[in-house]
Order: sequence, then C-alpha cells, then structure tokens
Amino acid sequence: MQFLFIWKRVLLFSFFLLEFLCNAQKIIKFSDGKEIDSVYILSSGNKNLILKKDIKRHNYNTNDKILYQNKVYDFTLEKDSLILFDKVQEIESVNIINNKKEEISIKNAKKLNYICSIFSNIKKAIFIPNNFNKKSYLKSITVFPKRILNKKGVLQILIYENNNGLPKDDTEILKVEKNITEVKTGTLEIILPKPVLYPEKGLFILFYIEDKENSFSNKAINLNCNSESKEFIKSDYTKQWSITNFPSFQYKLKILQ
Repeated sequence: MQFLFIWKRVLLFSFFLLEFLCNAQKIIKFSDGKEIDSVYILSSGNKNLILKKDIKRHNYNTNDKILYQNKVYDFTLEKDSLILFDKVQEIESVNIINNKKEEISIKNAKKLNYICSIFSNIKKAIFIPNNFNKKSYLKSITVFPKRILNKKGVLQILIYENNNGLPKDDTEILKVEKNITEVKTGTLEIILPKPVLYPEKGLFILFYIEDKENSFSNKAINLNCNSESKEFIKSDYTKQWSITNFPSFQYKLKILQ
C-alpha cells in the first residue's frame, strides 16, 4: 500500500510538471505583448499548425515564416518563447557631407569610388551603435561586393559585443560561414540563422577569411564602403586590434521590432 501511495504521488507530480512546462512555453507578439495559443509555420511551401506547447519540439529553418490572422511575421525563438515581429526596419550606413550625416541609398552607394578590401588572415570589423529606443533584433546584414579577387576559401561573418570600444572576440554572438564561390558582385545579404538581440552597447560585424595554405595576406574581396565608418583590423600575426584611417564597408541592416 505504501508503494502504491508513493507511485501515485510520483504520477501526480509528473502531471503537474508536464502541465507547468507546457504553460511555460509562449507565443508572443512583440509589438503589444499579446500571447497567442497557436500559429502556422510557413516552410518550403508547406503550412503547418503549431501549438504553444510544441514550439520547442519544432525544427525551424532560416527562411521559415509565421502566419497569424492572415498576416506573415518574422520570428525568433528565445528561451521558452516564440516571438513574432510586426515591423522590419532597414538601417543603412551614412556619409559625412558638409558636416551633416546623409543616408546613402543603395543606388548611390554603388557609385562610390571608395573600396574596402577584405584580405585573407586579417580580421576586419566595423562598429554599429545601438540607436534604437526599444528592444530590437538583428535579422540580416547586407554588404555590396564590387570585385571577387580570390574565389578560394570560406568567408566568415561574425558578430561580437562591444567591449570598451573593441570587439569582444573571445566569444562571438553569432557566426555565419559562406563559400567565396557563392559571393557575387552587387548585393550580398547574409540572413542570420536566427535573429539576435541587439546589444545595448552596440555590436561589431567582422569579416574574416582564413588561408591555412598561405601565411601571407592576400586581397580576396573588394566591398563598397562609406566615409563615416572606420575600420578595426586584427592580423593573425599581431593578435591586437587597431583602428585605421581608412573608411570601412557599406552596410545595410534589417532590424526586427
């Protein structure tokens, strides 16, 4: 009888634990904090219903979207919550013209005479501050290749936190790799595997091509650049960050809010 009593208590505890875990999972609209019981996942042409208790069991793909009340949303999975975003904001780098900041449209950016070169075995980064007035997430980074000079190797795109004005490169926030053979001139949008929370102190975006066969640094990719942003570079030999007097690459960010 005592064993049966203990067994019933174990079953009861398991039931309450399962119910708690299911209730802990949430689907939330980011704009108003509204909680939702179910949504549809749009993936590779398929539409699948997902309940809030199942959000951690689902396998999400980079290009997946959420459908809710006939509206398509971007989303991210953060801890036990599936967060839906209503707004996508595009942020472009700017040029300093007559002491005034002016946005550079993509059309005009392609006409710039400056170039920013990515060399093998040299890390090149740009700092982008957090000028948002609310919590925001980074969805994608777009740069504008002008010329591909070396089609061998892998281009690494890394995102780092700001540590006293320098990249905190002991641990990256996110890392994306792309074969250089996939990089074409014109526009290169790097969609992150999942949107990342934009750090309060801003972030660094870093480009790096490792060449294990050649210890020297060779020019690999030329990018459009702008005159305001400065380059942060770190050679595999010196192992120290330094700021150059050269302009850095032109960028465009997609921000989810």
